[in-house]
Amino acid sequence: MASLYKRARSPFWWIKYRHAFTGKTMRESTGYRCAIGPETRRAKELEAERTLAERATARATQSEAWAHWVPQFIAARYSQSLKTQSRFLAAWRTLLMFIAEQHIEAPRNLTREQCNAYFTWRQQADVPHGKYRAGHNTALLEIKILSLLMKEAIRRGYAKENPARDLGIKRAPRKLQAET
Repeated sequence: MASLYKRARSPFWWIKYRHAFTGKTMRESTGYRCAIGPETRRAKELEAERTLAERATARATQSEAWAHWVPQFIAARYSQSLKTQSRFLAAWRTLLMFIAEQHIEAPRNLTREQCNAYFTWRQQADVPHGKYRAGHNTALLEIKILSLLMKEAIRRGYAKENPARDLGIKRAPRKLQAET
């Protein structure tokens, strides 16, 4: 959590916070003077912004972790159709490999760029690790499943927005089969 403090022989407010991406503790001058009321207010606003940024990128708690709630959610939601449930669980296993490779610890850490990068990632095979090459439409279906999971994450309070929604990517036309 960010905090403001005064430093000896400095007319400015200083702020201590944890950097959102590197995780290092940072100490820097805000550039706002201590003795001036409006600048003190701006320094406190900066403190609040940094605190929110820390919370948004904080490490996931156990209950927010993907593996903790997604398989149970899919099993409960699609318990009537075992075929759909098995398809969703298969897609989830592939999505989980991508999530682990990208170090996305919780739904709130997923970005739109990562959702777009999934298509190129999915079209590369990594057979020793259990990932097989898939086409564009299969990757699109898996992103739609991810979007459904993100919708549930928002409902549970694990994320604020759904970056997998409305990517604007269309299905590829079907490949023509050779006539026999």
